[in-house]
Amino acid sequence: MKFNSKDRTEMLKVRVSEEEKTLIKTKAEMYGYRYLSNYIRDAAIYEKVT
Repeated sequence: MKFNSKDRTEMLKVRVSEEEKTLIKTKAEMYGYRYLSNYIRDAAIYEKVT
């Protein structure tokens, strides 16, 4: 399932701790993401969470 970037009109604000932010940034870099928002969106929509 792919979404059109033109349809992205909503914004979500999420509070995280300093440690959580560091982990998110590290994982985004590890997966080759330049922008956190792209990584967070893909992780939330496409990754399997158990």
